[in-house]
Amino acid sequence: MTYAPDRVLLIDTDNGLGSPSGDIDDGFALAALIRSGLPIAAITTVAGNTTAELSYRNTTRLAAILDYSGPVLRAADAAAVIGTFTGRIAALGPLTSVVAASGASEIVIVGGTFETHGRWPPLWPYEFNLTFDRNGARRVFHADVPLTIFPIDIARRMWAREPDLDDIPGPFGEMARKESRRWFRHLFWLRQTRRFPIYDLAAAMYLIATEPSPGGRGRAEGGIGGEGSGLTMVDTVASMRESTFIEFGKGSRPVRVCTAVRRELLWQRFLQLFA
Repeated sequence: MTYAPDRVLLIDTDNGLGSPSGDIDDGFALAALIRSGLPIAAITTVAGNTTAELSYRNTTRLAAILDYSGPVLRAADAAAVIGTFTGRIAALGPLTSVVAASGASEIVIVGGTFETHGRWPPLWPYEFNLTFDRNGARRVFHADVPLTIFPIDIARRMWAREPDLDDIPGPFGEMARKESRRWFRHLFWLRQTRRFPIYDLAAAMYLIATEPSPGGRGRAEGGIGGEGSGLTMVDTVASMRESTFIEFGKGSRPVRVCTAVRRELLWQRFLQLFA
């Protein structure tokens, strides 16, 4: 299966929406990016929240539900495609395959935190996408590629409760409600919360807001920082420890980092993609 190199976006994901265990936020981010109308070159899959094979199966199923007809690639084929891609990459899973992205125009990841100085990494803070493959995370961080980061304490402000999912219409809404039940039960048992942090959705909404779509459905008025964007982005520097803990405002690695999200606004923009 080939991919379209002229498309602006490639998505690499460990999609667990449909697996018996593991976080499911990738599924919501994938759905938003597909429904936005952005020209997607390919969706590649990787092991992380679920196995590589389940990630592939979950993603092909989700793609069919959302009428996405582009290529969905197994983990074994991901690096070869990513290595020749020159557009933007939404890195929604561990960075195992994304290390090949030497020519990407931007890599968007979720990781790091402003909440702590990293006293006990990786126990706290713990960002699965970085610590699952620490070598891959370090290589991507130190690569000569523009990097945008959504710290987990900021990204977790994108959340949903079970009743919120009732507002998602159509086949994806049905799938999201069914496949999210076990995750809501897991979070309540583990953390006594009925909120589900949809970390990767914040990164997806950033990509949609900063790239005009053919149908005009994904563009926020004024772009990032403008009226309706719902996101605050800051250009700064960062450093990464051996443990993959990221220190913002230190070091020499230029990064763009999200410092605030307006959850209600972004959730409504997400719902509008399915209207």
